[in-house]
Amino acid sequence: MSLSINEPVSRAICQATEFSQTSPWLIAYSGGLDSHVLLHASAKLLQQGRAPSISVIHVDHGLQAESRQWAKHCAQVAAHLHLPLEQFTVTVPQNAGESLEAAARHVRYGVFEKVLPKEGLLLTAHHQIDQVETVFLQLLRGAGPKGLAAMPLRKPFAQGWHVRPFLMLNRTALEEYAEYNQLHWVDDFSNECRDFDRNYVRHEILPRIQTRWPGYAKTISRVARLQGEAVELLDLSATRLLGDIESPDDQTLQVDALLKLSLLEQKNLIRYWLNALNLAMPSEVKLQTILQQLLLARQDAMPCVTWGGGEVRRYAGKLYAMDPQPVFDSRQRLDWELGNKLLQVPGLPQPLSMDVLLEQGFTWPEIGRIKVRFRQGGEIITPAGRGMRKTLKTLFQEWAVPPWERARTPLIYVGNTLAAVYGFAVDEAFYTTPDGF
Repeated sequence: MSLSINEPVSRAICQATEFSQTSPWLIAYSGGLDSHVLLHASAKLLQQGRAPSISVIHVDHGLQAESRQWAKHCAQVAAHLHLPLEQFTVTVPQNAGESLEAAARHVRYGVFEKVLPKEGLLLTAHHQIDQVETVFLQLLRGAGPKGLAAMPLRKPFAQGWHVRPFLMLNRTALEEYAEYNQLHWVDDFSNECRDFDRNYVRHEILPRIQTRWPGYAKTISRVARLQGEAVELLDLSATRLLGDIESPDDQTLQVDALLKLSLLEQKNLIRYWLNALNLAMPSEVKLQTILQQLLLARQDAMPCVTWGGGEVRRYAGKLYAMDPQPVFDSRQRLDWELGNKLLQVPGLPQPLSMDVLLEQGFTWPEIGRIKVRFRQGGEIITPAGRGMRKTLKTLFQEWAVPPWERARTPLIYVGNTLAAVYGFAVDEAFYTTPDGF
């Protein structure tokens, strides 16, 4: 009896992880039934010498009054199984246009990404019914093949892989395992709330389908698998096209080359490109707008299409994709003291580094302080080695700096004199060659 109940679970874990047999496992453990089965079965495999090193991670979102008790329960279970546990308490932001469930998932996986060791495997307990629910939700959102492929068995994640060993197992197998091994788990009562779309599908729709079509879970899982194969073919086609269309130095797309493709190839390539840049997919309407307004724009036009998770711009015959640009105050002025190696500028994603300036050949003034400003118009500089004064506007054009980045490019002033353009050039009056002459 033990073999017949435990073996499907253990076999699923071994088969899902056999592609990387020496990689350390990081098991995401919520305290619920599914992740408890994953944790318990993995610990038994470790005892039998059939698993590498295992560590456990629990994320407390602080969304339930009982969450602290759940964290204590997780710590007790991990200790009983002699497995190291890391626990994190996070704050889930309320972002416009994002459900609470999606926001919590985003924060949770952000923690997983930071903790997963190099070449490690993140194991989560998603099962066949989770897959079915995902397919239904994607179908109701009007998703294409990538959405209907739902969750893959494994995919690259952070420095390693995200693996879902139970994806082809029905939850009944997990319930039988938990009962036979006398596991004790926590119940998140929010899973009963029909206000969440996934819970509504789980409790209101799937039971009715089960009554009429008992084998629906396997059938719909097969749909996801076949859609996944279709996505692989589409990605293969896009990869081949991308080599001739993408500029490898800045990951932009050449408009002229895109226009030579069919409409279907254009759509597929742009979706693949955006996904490779880790940007959220635009809606079908937004994608159509990109094709019409950006690809067919005048040569000198600089249109932009923005959606919740990104934006695409056209400039100098190329398409640029990026996160939505935040509001930036180009009127701000900051002092930078010699003793501070880094300077954080409000609105810029990365701090300014003194090392960058020194590598450019910038000579720090004797007063030990410089000022950081941003373009207002009419700035002039004599770049070292050029011997000619030029307007910043002209230099930005020569350097092919996109217009939306120009107002965000830091300008280094000594007194009221423009001494350097951060990351680009130093005025000859403030330049020192690497050997000091």
